[in-house]
Amino acid sequence: MVDIDQILENIRKNPGKAAGTALGLVFGLIAITYGIFKAIFVSLCIAAGYYIGRQIDSRTGWRELFCGRFREK
Repeated sequence: MVDIDQILENIRKNPGKAAGTALGLVFGLIAITYGIFKAIFVSLCIAAGYYIGRQIDSRTGWRELFCGRFREK
């Protein structure tokens, strides 16, 4: 029998492992359903969206994001 409290406690203790497992499961389902190249494309889009969102969160807005990226050195 599955003890839901024990599962939730393990997720609280190991959030990185739980997130990695969930992402692996989602990637596997996308790969099986749509094919490996579409799954890779979706994964790259998610990674790009995460990166852009993280940059926006750490700066004040779009202008700083793009000015910082394309500024002459």
